[in-house]
Amino acid sequence: MKTNELRIGNYVLFNNKTKTVDLSDFGTEWTGDLGRTIFKEFKPIPVNKEWLSDLDILTDSKFDYKENVAYVVNNKCYYVIDTYYDSNDATCYVEIEIDFVHELQNLHFSLTGEELKLASGARSSSTE
Repeated sequence: MKTNELRIGNYVLFNNKTKTVDLSDFGTEWTGDLGRTIFKEFKPIPVNKEWLSDLDILTDSKFDYKENVAYVVNNKCYYVIDTYYDSNDATCYVEIEIDFVHELQNLHFSLTGEELKLASGARSSSTE
């Protein structure tokens, strides 16, 4: 996981638990109990249907695909960036494959200016 991929508010794995990245994680002096930099211990969270549902961005219906939603096909996550109609009036989608939750959060924020947050009642941000 690269440092420049993370923003405050991203979800990562730390000690096998979900952690929300905060400002203190970017401090150069902040170290863990054993003196190692905590940031280096962060692992990306693979995106899946459950995470998409918890982030309230999942769509299951092909007819419901619109901009800024995500869906899963064959265990791969896709984020719909845009929709348009071709010359035959068929709906076409501009989409990108996403591997990790933080990538999904960053792309969604870049395109909409809105943060993806866990839906009410979804998993805790301190546990997996």
